[in-house]
Amino acid sequence: MQHQYRRVSFALLRLITGHNSGDGFESTNEDGAWCWRDGCYACLSLTKALQSTVESMQTIADLHDSHAKEAVIPWIENFKEHNYPFSNNEVFIKLQFKGE
Repeated sequence: MQHQYRRVSFALLRLITGHNSGDGFESTNEDGAWCWRDGCYACLSLTKALQSTVESMQTIADLHDSHAKEAVIPWIENFKEHNYPFSNNEVFIKLQFKGE
């Protein structure tokens, strides 16, 4: 899930910065807004809102990552221990067959 949030946020970031547009056209004005007109405050507020959205999506991706590391991965490792009981009890099994 975190990768999808990051991909969408980076796509939005490339959109508002004009990164890799390839046409040689500068898509941001001198204020850093996603507009070709200088002094366009409507576009500036839209750009700031999209930047805020990108930051929020990055935060959500970080939360998904930390949740996976703190909660899910230990649970999966614990499940693996119980999924393969032979590896946990190998010593006892060898002792049992040695005695016969």
